[in-house]
Amino acid sequence: MLRERPIGPCRKQRDKYIISSATLYLGRHYPAVAEGQTILERGTRICRLFALSLVFLLLTGLVGCSSDPTPTPIAPLPTGSTSPLAALTPFSLARFGPLRYNALVKTRSTDLAAQFSAVVDGTYCTPAWHDSVFPSRLSLPVDPVNGNLLLEWNSSGTSDYIALPNAPTYGIPASYTIATSADSTDGSDGTWHDVINVTGNTARTREHLIPFAGSRWVRMTITGAVPGPLGNSFSIDEIDLHDASAGTDDSVFFLGDSITAAAFTRCPGDQPSFADLVHEATPTRFPAMIDGGTGGVNSGYGVSVIQDWLTLNPDFHIWAISYGTNDAWQKVAPTIFEQQLQTIVERIQAAGRIPVLARIPYALKGPADADIQALNDVIDRLTTRYGLIPGPDLYAWFSGHPDELSSDGVHPSDAGTRSINRLWYEALSPLYSFSP
Repeated sequence: MLRERPIGPCRKQRDKYIISSATLYLGRHYPAVAEGQTILERGTRICRLFALSLVFLLLTGLVGCSSDPTPTPIAPLPTGSTSPLAALTPFSLARFGPLRYNALVKTRSTDLAAQFSAVVDGTYCTPAWHDSVFPSRLSLPVDPVNGNLLLEWNSSGTSDYIALPNAPTYGIPASYTIATSADSTDGSDGTWHDVINVTGNTARTREHLIPFAGSRWVRMTITGAVPGPLGNSFSIDEIDLHDASAGTDDSVFFLGDSITAAAFTRCPGDQPSFADLVHEATPTRFPAMIDGGTGGVNSGYGVSVIQDWLTLNPDFHIWAISYGTNDAWQKVAPTIFEQQLQTIVERIQAAGRIPVLARIPYALKGPADADIQALNDVIDRLTTRYGLIPGPDLYAWFSGHPDELSSDGVHPSDAGTRSINRLWYEALSPLYSFSP
């Protein structure tokens, strides 16, 4: 059955819980990890059913949705000439093109356990690997690459990239290891080398760059989950594997509010996604992308998390920024908005990444049009001041196509979601069209 979840004024109306006889999963939504010690593997089995009795929770008290227009205070940039993140990223200088390829790497279907084929089938928002018994292990037979492999796993059950305090989370792995093998024949035997060890994770999507030259298998072992309404269980809908032998230029982190969270889920009804549009134009490409949207937040929240999120995603090169709807709704002063957005841009650039700013979309309800336009003027100034690639003009599109807004007049409909992906593809297309 489908049931609408009550929402606040800054949340997307189309959130639905999908309940079957075996699983509960959040299908339509808007939307500091430290190294631990080696985790011993004790075997695993796949859980066959989740509990079905839940009380639907009303999410309240979200950042940016209160009546208080005071934005989150910002912290000053480091005064030294060297960013503390510089050593954490492979990008010493921002590259404007040409972007080096990060093509998808295939798995050998003949060696892949049948029950796990859905985890690499390119379908998001559908549970493919879920369990409540730990450790739980998944081994993927991978075609060879000449250097590094970029692995990205995605858990679509939780609306936000990292949930706000007191908000429920659904199916997020909390602790896990990733290992590789060059001589395994079935994903269990052979010699394995741990290359990633994560504890304390709270993000719904993670990326890991791992050495893979000479290897033929990659194995993920989940040893714990973030507790939530589903209990101590996890659910992963897709694992993307990219050939990163030439680097990870072709990767995009979409940073923003609930509009961003809704736009980049890659659910079947929202296709084609940004990555699929790039792939359709150039079949040898398939960008890595992370939906970093968080519902109900403004640019002040972005300032408060950007340093941590850059550290959490050291291999993502392009940072596509879409803040402003909630700032306009709260009537944040343009001078404050400019200071906060400028801080985000400078911290991204200090880390050697490429920031791109989208213009705030037009809204039929909610924020006043004059406030949106005043903040869009700020975005235009910052784009010019920092020599940025102009981002998509979401204001122009939705003012000309208000039928692509949902009934709340703020968030995109399914058609609007597809348009946002296309507009980002068109805005970033110069990065794909440079001559070598």
